[in-house]
Amino acid sequence: MANLFTEIGAKIEAFLVANNMTQKELADKIGISKQVMGKIIHGKKAINLIEISKIAEAMGSSVDSLIHKSNNEEKTEPVFLMMGRAQNPNTSDDFRFLNHVMDEMIALEVLLAK
Repeated sequence: MANLFTEIGAKIEAFLVANNMTQKELADKIGISKQVMGKIIHGKKAINLIEISKIAEAMGSSVDSLIHKSNNEEKTEPVFLMMGRAQNPNTSDDFRFLNHVMDEMIALEVLLAK
């Protein structure tokens, strides 16, 4: 399985080719340097959700389309997509706990809406 950031970079690169756009043009749209855009496209820079959101908006796309795999590939819980390859073993546990808390909040929200 390819790294999440590499997959996002490949989708950005495909967008650039399809739209005859340069890395610099997209970088300018989101306010970063061409060098940083190059690192993003090659999966060499970990990007956060705010950066992914800016890129998706500049591409006229959604965050989901950038971070989710195509329908024929394995699907993963969204919270685990952002985890990457955590070096600290506690990080995985923290993300799982956060996912649990978010599920509980959603369940409470549904109950309160009734």
